[in-house]
Amino acid sequence: MNLEKFSTRELQVYGSISLYFFCKEKNILNQKIMKFICHHISIIITENLNIWETKGLDLEIIGRGEPIPLNISSNIPSNIIKDFEFLIDTCSEIGLVDMYGACTENPYKFVLECIEVLRRNNIFIPNPYFIHKFSSESVTGWGNTIEKINLEYILNSYKINCPMV
Repeated sequence: MNLEKFSTRELQVYGSISLYFFCKEKNILNQKIMKFICHHISIIITENLNIWETKGLDLEIIGRGEPIPLNISSNIPSNIIKDFEFLIDTCSEIGLVDMYGACTENPYKFVLECIEVLRRNNIFIPNPYFIHKFSSESVTGWGNTIEKINLEYILNSYKINCPMV
């Protein structure tokens, strides 16, 4: 599947799922990391991007280059902390970089960087098929939202539990 045809919303979901696979494989998933992941996945069902962005600022993990809180980073093994921090920052930038009008290749480039981290760590690269299944091929830029039931299908397809979505 060609990720270049994905909307920014879909790329955000894919980046978040990539982060999930990294954390699961490295056995570092916890409730705070899952809140970050699930929040970023929720963009696919969120109409109001300003509200979505504001809710992201209330998370304990923010991304955007902000330091990971010590109570979280101290539980991440030193040999993977740089990749974890990079994925958090990159994942948060996918949906934010073009939020206020621009339509660039940056969200796609950030997703490729997420994939590269997975490859470098010998982690399974998730198949993007399930994310794009509910979208129109002709959608560009931010793209449309999908129904919550379709998001539940996507999450089930990747075996991800996001109760807060």
